[in-house]
Amino acid sequence: MRGFTLVDACFTVAAIGLLAFITAPQLSRASESSIIEKLDQQLLVASEAIRLYREFESERPVVSATEEGWGNLLEAELIDTQFPNAYTGSPALVEGTALDAQSIGPHSGFGYVYQQEPGVLFAVGFDQVNRKLFHQPGYVGNTNVRGPHNLR
Repeated sequence: MRGFTLVDACFTVAAIGLLAFITAPQLSRASESSIIEKLDQQLLVASEAIRLYREFESERPVVSATEEGWGNLLEAELIDTQFPNAYTGSPALVEGTALDAQSIGPHSGFGYVYQQEPGVLFAVGFDQVNRKLFHQPGYVGNTNVRGPHNLR
């Protein structure tokens, strides 16, 4: 009689487990990398919309009570939809500072923090300087960020 023995089955399961152990961190890093790239893209698009709003209206937009805070930009047709933060999943925009964005954390239900003066946009759960997500080692937070998303 031919078939698999218990030893064969154990060896197969161990080999599959070893492969999963080796490849899982690489898949996780790829996923985190794509989230970071998406956040960068979202911040650039939103920052450009805010810059255009300021140019057309001669004032910075305010966080509105409509459309999860994006009402001014939607009404001016500078964006066609609010977009969820790639890390937190929330499109909600709140007014605050870099320290607020750092302390809010990714499970707050918020997606972005907008500091009207000087016109800086932050993504909740994302350290723009070090390009780290909230749960990654080395996350510092958005303190003193004046990088590519500064909208002065």
